[in-house]
Amino acid sequence: GWHYFDLDVRGALADANGMVVSLREAQRNRELWTNPPCKIGPFFPSDNDKNKVFEIYRGSNIDYYYRWFEAGGTMDFYLRQGETFTRWPEPQGGRWHHLPRYNKTEWIRNLIETEPVGAKPNHRDFTRWNHGNGLFHYEPDLSDSSTDFEDGVYAVKNLAAGRRGLHVVEKGPAEAVFEIFTPYIIVAKINDLDDPNDDAEASVVTIEPFLPVDLAVSLNHGLTWLQARKVEPGKKQTVDLTGTVKGTYGYLLKLSTSGAGGEPAIESLAIDTWVQVAPISLPLLKKGANHLKYEAADRYGLPTVPMFIHPNCADPNDLAKYLVAMPQDYDPKRATSRIRGDAVLRLVALDGMKIAWFSAGATFRTHQGDYAKNTDNRIAYAVGRPEQFQEIYRATVPTWVNHWRYNWDTDVVLNEPAEEVYVRYTGDPGLNTMRACLHLLADKPMGKAVRIVHGYRMGGKLHRKEIDLTGPAAYTVQCDDEPENVFIEIAVRSQPTK
Repeated sequence: GWHYFDLDVRGALADANGMVVSLREAQRNRELWTNPPCKIGPFFPSDNDKNKVFEIYRGSNIDYYYRWFEAGGTMDFYLRQGETFTRWPEPQGGRWHHLPRYNKTEWIRNLIETEPVGAKPNHRDFTRWNHGNGLFHYEPDLSDSSTDFEDGVYAVKNLAAGRRGLHVVEKGPAEAVFEIFTPYIIVAKINDLDDPNDDAEASVVTIEPFLPVDLAVSLNHGLTWLQARKVEPGKKQTVDLTGTVKGTYGYLLKLSTSGAGGEPAIESLAIDTWVQVAPISLPLLKKGANHLKYEAADRYGLPTVPMFIHPNCADPNDLAKYLVAMPQDYDPKRATSRIRGDAVLRLVALDGMKIAWFSAGATFRTHQGDYAKNTDNRIAYAVGRPEQFQEIYRATVPTWVNHWRYNWDTDVVLNEPAEEVYVRYTGDPGLNTMRACLHLLADKPMGKAVRIVHGYRMGGKLHRKEIDLTGPAAYTVQCDDEPENVFIEIAVRSQPTK
């Protein structure tokens, strides 16, 4: 049956048996508010008049949404040799995902400007959680004394690790591409709330070149490139990519140069990328024996690398880059049903990898009420070629729906890993957005050895508990007193050439 969980205020109402009630019951039974038979936590701050709150709820309209949420993502991430990912349960230096429209609503702006400045829940009495931050620091050893470059490069042409870092193999142009991937949104250091142009440090590249190097960024897996900056040789330099990458979930960085065969090109490279995390998702230590487990696999037990595919269905130029052909019935200005009929999405694995499984999802338009049964949206897939599609979803929208759109996402585990997969979406009455997440298996085995560091304070002293693991394993951290959790760090150390 229906149960009412208020995600905004993080509360619920329960009957005498401890069962969370429906919103209809919350509207009908005043005593659930004024004299709750089962106290399961504060629903509203104690200084509120519960009778008044009940009256507000009793007269509220109820809208019935069907699959309102959007899924299809993953919280998996991967680290390369020379990469460290540190997460803090508390904000770090004024970094959060800020949109200009937040400034235009007075209560939101006041909330942001309240100490600690930044994003936070709008009901501060209901949770101690603010937001947390994370930092991906990638600094591979580019010399031939290490295997870091081979392990971490996304794509490479005419560059190789040498005695002084990367060098040009044969005379002519050369390039290396690195990927920044995160399941957490990339965020900037927010300076002036009213000037988004002064946001900084979302992702900063530090490079020390021997030759002139052009930096370019791609937000769509290399389909198009945006020129970032040209750096000249002579000293270590930084390039701030904030304006291009903030608010995204990753990008490709291409370093292009040209030189004589054997000529040193790039001595060193480091990339620092800040993200926003939910503190409640972090493993936190408590007093006593803390039993934790490091895992290195996706939800199907496979060592895959995720790859998000998000075409912009409101932009025909972007959409065309992902589809086999543009839909026959497509209008980006038809906001509630941009696509009617079929659209076939092409999903291609990275070089040296194959698709083990994928999620495919979409936002569809639906008929409502008694007409919901006429909704005939569908999803199907094919491997290798866009033919002989297998259906994986056909709409069965319930008649209680009274909202115009819904989401659907589903997983497909392939019988054999494949280089290409095609997903056919059918919008009837309409399709508005499509998305996919590929989970890729590499041709070469992936390393699983890590160093985990738990940082916490006890008695005013910062403790660092370091755990070196050769692979997935359980471990224990003992705290003799109640700790203040400061950070958790996962690192893959540089590896020497064998």
